[in-house]
Amino acid sequence: MDPVKIVMNQTTYTESEARELLEKENGDYMKVLKQFIMPAKTTTVRPKKNIPYHQTKISLLRDALDEANERYRKKKENESLGLD
Repeated sequence: MDPVKIVMNQTTYTESEARELLEKENGDYMKVLKQFIMPAKTTTVRPKKNIPYHQTKISLLRDALDEANERYRKKKENESLGLD
């Protein structure tokens, strides 16, 4: 079957649009159909948020406490298994 007709039947493209897109994709009608179904998302660069000093400080403290808690839990687990 003709790839142009396949693309036209599965999309809202005209014959000239289908031919043009097939030429860009080297005749791969599946790529054309996938691009029609899920168009490429444009990425936008978002400005970096300024995090307040106190929030950064609390975040660092929480991370340190979480790591210490994890080390303590592993130490106690190893002690109970007799691996220490």
